[in-house]
Amino acid sequence: MAEALAGWARFRNGDTWSALTGAEMVRYAAHLDGAGVWVSGVLSALTKVYMCYTHILSPGFCSKACQTVLRDLKGRATTAGPCRKTPSQVVPASLVYQTGIDMLDEARKGPSHDMQSATLYRNGLLLTVAAALPLRRRALASLDLATSFCLDDQQGIQIDIAGQFLKLRQDRKSYERFQAYVSSRALWGAVQEWVERFRPMFDDGTAMFPSVRVRGEALVSDVVGQVFGDTTEKRLGVRVPIHRIRDCVATEAIEEMDHGAGWARYLLGHKTAQTTTGFYDHSTGVAVSREFGRLVAARRSDPEDLLL
Repeated sequence: MAEALAGWARFRNGDTWSALTGAEMVRYAAHLDGAGVWVSGVLSALTKVYMCYTHILSPGFCSKACQTVLRDLKGRATTAGPCRKTPSQVVPASLVYQTGIDMLDEARKGPSHDMQSATLYRNGLLLTVAAALPLRRRALASLDLATSFCLDDQQGIQIDIAGQFLKLRQDRKSYERFQAYVSSRALWGAVQEWVERFRPMFDDGTAMFPSVRVRGEALVSDVVGQVFGDTTEKRLGVRVPIHRIRDCVATEAIEEMDHGAGWARYLLGHKTAQTTTGFYDHSTGVAVSREFGRLVAARRSDPEDLLL
């Protein structure tokens, strides 16, 4: 609910105290729809906003107009059914990873104390980390270099994310955690350089993905998603929502690896391989994925296309 209210506050430019109206809920629904949120997600967000008003911001608040908007959205959500994932948004995870690495190289060539280069490095690191660690955006936004994303002396990375940032039942959030060990010299080196050279340009904090606009603050989860989508759209020519990176990882693992469904299950943290293959496998053939990679590589070789 806090995340839903934060999104509403940004839509209202920080104003959460003015009265809630049905007309404004309609405008917000259109805003979310324009951002690519599926109708069930729009319904969920507006329901939470309405509940925030009725229970927290203005206890006892009741609006027939707002309830009518929610009923209409519920009907549309029932008709639309579950979110349908667009196949064009599922690209090879290795391509996303390499695109991030290429952005890091670009940033290194920039001026030593240039904020534009630092932001480019941050965005490239986001792509690289998301492909290497296919978590949901809230978990990625929570990463902290002092607590949940720690480099060790063996060029490995200790991951330890609290349950409050994970997709769990509410009663499990207080004790369950996501813990992993990432052994990658390339990623370790990239993060080490981030810590030593680029990260201090933002502030003296430890958030993995700091904000440019608000000094001392980390990017909130929806902004992390916005940055990821904008970056993939600019660099790959297709907008890949950050919650699709899990589909990208699973699909490529299933296509490219022996016993890929089993590996994909562990990469995504599923209890069974059936969940992975049923909801995250969008295989259309190895040749299609490789052809897309060759297309992007060809575009990169053209100086004009680098301006995309």
